[in-house]
Amino acid sequence: MKRACILLAVVALAGGVRAAKTTVAPTNAPSDFAPQMRESTYAPEKKRDPFLRTGQRAGKTPTVETAAIQQPKREISPSLFRLQATLFDRRSPLAVINGEQLELNKPVTMLIGTSEIRVKAVEIARERVVLDVEGQKVEVRLEEATAPPKPK
Repeated sequence: MKRACILLAVVALAGGVRAAKTTVAPTNAPSDFAPQMRESTYAPEKKRDPFLRTGQRAGKTPTVETAAIQQPKREISPSLFRLQATLFDRRSPLAVINGEQLELNKPVTMLIGTSEIRVKAVEIARERVVLDVEGQKVEVRLEEATAPPKPK
């Protein structure tokens, strides 16, 4: 401990660590050089926002109709969905469709085939559910379970 204090004292008295010597590179500019700054005279013909898509106007956001034009609407078949169970409660009904639990008006992403589809239950009754699938209403009914035959 004493050696460390003595070493620090010697370094402090010696002037510490010397700073690296800095040099300035010589320039070829004359000493009286004074650049003239002028305001730009460029005037674009029309303003452009780099964040807008081609053909989109400033201040306008794409609407649902625009998105519908860009992607053709496909017909959603009720056979794509299988209502497996409902838990009917007036305050918070639940439904199980294709193994996914759906709450009323809460969107869920489901894998149908190879594509993901956004599904929302807009009505849940005891034996049926009305879904909003990409803007289309689809009604799915509860399948009755067939009991196995009784042995004789």
